[in-house]
Amino acid sequence: MCRFLPFWVLFLAGGLACATTSVRAGGGVPPPVSQQHVSQQQGATEEGEAFLIEALPRDAALEVAKQRADMEKRRLYGMQATRGVYSSLFVWPQTLPRINVCFLDGSLDLRRYVAEVAIEWRTLTGAPLDFGDPASPRTCVPEATDQHIRVSFAAKGEVWSALGRQSMMMPKSFPLWGASMNLGFDLSFPKSKRRRAVLHEFGHALGLEHEHQSPKGACMGEYDTDKLFEFLRDNKGWDRARMELQLGLLDKKGIIATEFDKDSIMIYGFPARFYRDRERSHCFAEEHEGLSPADVRLVSSLYPAEAGAKMAVLEKRSEFVRTNAFAPSLTRSVESPEKHSVSEQVDALILDLVGELKPVQ
Repeated sequence: MCRFLPFWVLFLAGGLACATTSVRAGGGVPPPVSQQHVSQQQGATEEGEAFLIEALPRDAALEVAKQRADMEKRRLYGMQATRGVYSSLFVWPQTLPRINVCFLDGSLDLRRYVAEVAIEWRTLTGAPLDFGDPASPRTCVPEATDQHIRVSFAAKGEVWSALGRQSMMMPKSFPLWGASMNLGFDLSFPKSKRRRAVLHEFGHALGLEHEHQSPKGACMGEYDTDKLFEFLRDNKGWDRARMELQLGLLDKKGIIATEFDKDSIMIYGFPARFYRDRERSHCFAEEHEGLSPADVRLVSSLYPAEAGAKMAVLEKRSEFVRTNAFAPSLTRSVESPEKHSVSEQVDALILDLVGELKPVQ
């Protein structure tokens, strides 16, 4: 078994990647890997597999975990969907004409590649991702306040994204003039892994959660958790809390999804040896390079183009807020967002959503 693995924040798939950057057991985070290491991520395991897995930077992961706990306490986490998992508080407003994407760094060829792949979300679902000129995708500029998704390639070997509106609401973890998404590879990285990474991370950027964390899938119970934890601890420095954040069930107090979609681009795919029933597990997923039909239906329903459909989504979200959020009792902190507590962050999210929903209230 490989004993060295860079801090990959990618996801899904079908095997284990090895490189020459070590990770301290018990929580240590390795230094960034070189570009050469990134291009060599696909390595052999004891079973000849190669897979990738994502995780936010440690400080951001801790803040997100606290935010999630606060939301679950209020019964705010998740919404019902035919298939797929999303959070009502983090989906972008249906009234937003464009979800602007910009790049902080990276070559023109790499930017074009990411835009070309990610735009499939818009082509297939209508989600209003906007990269500017396709021939020269938008560059992030200081002080701008409408740069919703800010992509960097700087943290080599790391792939991660904020969840929808977290990119604009959590300045400690995602500074408004810093990265809200990192894609730490170049064009020498295997095409299928690159493509999968881009689509998965832009799924998060649109507000989608991990499919394997849906209560309807209950995949945490399908894993051989001792074996999986040993791997994640020894190779990635994770503790049990970190594994729970990335793999555990969402919204234990309520329903998120009514049907599990193992073909979703948002599901992790581990080698069979990490499942109790190996290939027989209903959560065992092959590596996919494209959006599933259910991914397309879900995001199409969240970002509809037709005015009446948009109003229907707004009404659904409005009902969710009226039923669960107790918005009339909330007040907005006068402190700058960087000083907000986690509870004040959630209050601000709710109040912003209430403002967006006024047309249907």
